[in-house]
Amino acid sequence: MAVYSQAVLACLQLGSRAAAGELRVPCVVRRRSAFWDALQQLQQQGIVTVLPDRQQQAAGAVQLAKLFPRFVDEQQQQQQQQHQLSSATGYSVVVEGGEGHGPRKEFFQLVGEGWSRADAAQPALFVHLRGPGTWWLNSTLSCSAQLQAAYWAVGWLLGQALVNRCTVGLQLAPLLFHRLLLQPHEAFQVAASWQ
Repeated sequence: MAVYSQAVLACLQLGSRAAAGELRVPCVVRRRSAFWDALQQLQQQGIVTVLPDRQQQAAGAVQLAKLFPRFVDEQQQQQQQQHQLSSATGYSVVVEGGEGHGPRKEFFQLVGEGWSRADAAQPALFVHLRGPGTWWLNSTLSCSAQLQAAYWAVGWLLGQALVNRCTVGLQLAPLLFHRLLLQPHEAFQVAASWQ
């Protein structure tokens, strides 16, 4: 019950700060790498930074923002790049039209998929626990500043998903939220203790 009360309190605090005004955060991503593209842009915009834990918490605590995702139209982008290569001029990113709740829902769904999928360039941040059928922090990753920034962005995006009434498509372990609410500064170390 205490965890539920803290979650409600956190939502009420977020709502009250939202009434005071918010930062508009544009984010242009490719569907196949939505999270990693978003992370790079959130770092460029100063929303997610690679700082020591206490400084990171202080920096993130004051950020109240609304995310406005847009998707690269990869088919049009590819055609434009081929055309531009033949004419030897610069090109710009071709973005799909549309804004609102539909693209936001798709964005958060793709972000969740990105957290659980590893590829040659990026690790999976969460692994599936077959017993309970939930997802947990990937404890095989070695701690680095970039990885801490990625997990910080995961938390920020989870908050954004909550504010936008969207799901991330992963059933995260309830214990993960319990630990985040009680001891957010130790959340990254928790992954290693579950080996």
